[in-house]
Amino acid sequence: MSVTSVRINDDLISKLETTSKELIKSKEWVINEALRYYLKHREIEKDRWFETLKAIDEADKGSVIQSEDIFDWLNTWGTAKEKFEDVD
Repeated sequence: MSVTSVRINDDLISKLETTSKELIKSKEWVINEALRYYLKHREIEKDRWFETLKAIDEADKGSVIQSEDIFDWLNTWGTAKEKFEDVD
């Protein structure tokens, strides 16, 4: 494990100390959990952004599904004729 110094705003220090006491965990533990949470969700957001760019590129190339086809498929949901395959 390495050591890193950071400056933390006073309002965050107060919240950090309160959270640490409530959880009966060290401030170090809370900071590591917060950083782990942030980095995990940052990765998720990055993946969503790349998926969005990919979808835009596919739409620009004309690779889209017509809304009528989607509505026809959705209208089968919950019926005896429900379609389980993807809309193409």
